[in-house]
Amino acid sequence: MLTTACALVFFLSAGIQDYLYLIPEEPDLQRSTEDVLAYRGNGQMVYLGTEYSGFELLDTEPGCLENYFIVLPELLPPGWDLSEYGDALFFDGYVYITKPGEDSPSRICAAARPLRPVLPVRTVAANYPQPVYDSDVINIVNSVNQDSLISIVGRLEQFESRFWSNDSFPAARDWAAAWLENEGCAVEVQSFPMSSGISQNLIVTFPGTIHPDQYVLLGAHLDSGRNGQDIFPGADDNASGSAAVMEAARAMVPYEFQNTVVLCLWGAEEAGTVGSYYYASNAAAAGEEIIAVLNTDMILYGPSIGPISYDILNLDYNDNSLALAQYFSNVSDIYVPQLEVAYNYTTYGVSDYVSFWQCGFTAIGGNEIVYPPWYHTAYDQLENYVEFFPFGTNVAKATTATLASLAVPTGTGIAVDTPAEILDATPSVAAWPCPASRTVQVSVSGMNQNPVLSLFDLSGRCVQAYDTFSEYPVSLDLSGFSCGMYLLLATTSTQTASARVLLVR
Repeated sequence: MLTTACALVFFLSAGIQDYLYLIPEEPDLQRSTEDVLAYRGNGQMVYLGTEYSGFELLDTEPGCLENYFIVLPELLPPGWDLSEYGDALFFDGYVYITKPGEDSPSRICAAARPLRPVLPVRTVAANYPQPVYDSDVINIVNSVNQDSLISIVGRLEQFESRFWSNDSFPAARDWAAAWLENEGCAVEVQSFPMSSGISQNLIVTFPGTIHPDQYVLLGAHLDSGRNGQDIFPGADDNASGSAAVMEAARAMVPYEFQNTVVLCLWGAEEAGTVGSYYYASNAAAAGEEIIAVLNTDMILYGPSIGPISYDILNLDYNDNSLALAQYFSNVSDIYVPQLEVAYNYTTYGVSDYVSFWQCGFTAIGGNEIVYPPWYHTAYDQLENYVEFFPFGTNVAKATTATLASLAVPTGTGIAVDTPAEILDATPSVAAWPCPASRTVQVSVSGMNQNPVLSLFDLSGRCVQAYDTFSEYPVSLDLSGFSCGMYLLLATTSTQTASARVLLVR
């Protein structure tokens, strides 16, 4: 049977280059139950289809994409053996294509994953209007709070490892879901299959009031690390991006929008962008009109190296998403002008936005322009990034501004007769006087149970933990601490709030 075959494209997520670029199939390519894997050296093209002139067969047995693995042996985590992925059908000196057998290997990562189909580009908004100043958007942006971002990152890193197969991932997932629910967000837990179990995405949806079938999406991966055994706190990779999504949800929940807003925390990105691909492929199959996808991954590190300051947000875009990258930059110029934005054209990617490219959606990926030395190590901790604030905060603000602008806010939707006790229920901590010399008075409100108080210095180190207090306000003796700025964190099982404490003498 002659059919129009879907494109087969594989983007390597190694951050080096796309050694295998599988382009859309040519019109005369036949698809059938006898499809075989073939290769043509000129242009490094690999097809799954019926053999025809000019192609070298890689496998004479019919198969489907999931039978084949792309493997970058030099990037496999320590202890992972190439032999478990089967014999090589193709090797160009760097990249292997293998066929392990009927049962896929249980260990998947960015350096070893099954081939995936790439769908044709969907009908999306190829051009975006010139953004204009909006009072609702600026109010939303001003609601994005640096202390809240810091507290979220600090809490997520305490789980130590959030790899999908580690018990800490569901614990972190449940904490993030409870945090979002406490802020008034309805949270959907979307489960998806892994090679040896299941993992989950967290999804928050604000239905559009005028165009509910048009979606704008912001996502970030919640998991961390390269395996489930070692410690990967993942403060930058990617508690930072997750915190930006959670803060956007908190800032936007009081508002209504013309278009539907979707905020996602992805599972199993470190195992090969599995969660985001599951979501994107299902959205494509359902015919959803996602007009824009924003993704944040690693947004804390902005060092000065020699004469150059690298507190710059990098936007990865492809052939279908330049207009979206330009829109982001224009919105940033309006609402966060202090943030510098740079574009990077690429046909591959290193994070979850690639899943949406593969499914034909318009997407961009925002990340810091230089990788930190603590990447994928046990030292990816908040204390190493405090000096680079407010860069991460500015990225979160610009991303939230772009999302809100694309969604088109129409007001808060809060009735004028909403009881004051509901409006005042947001968790908060107050510490006074500021500055203080020896003692501070602390009051906590909006908490559903008595919180634990912890005092952090600017390196992110907890310098004092206090017993739970039954009544507030309380007086804290800080005479034994050095002068400087501190963060006072109040935490329950589902809520977090913070206040700054400045000591001077």
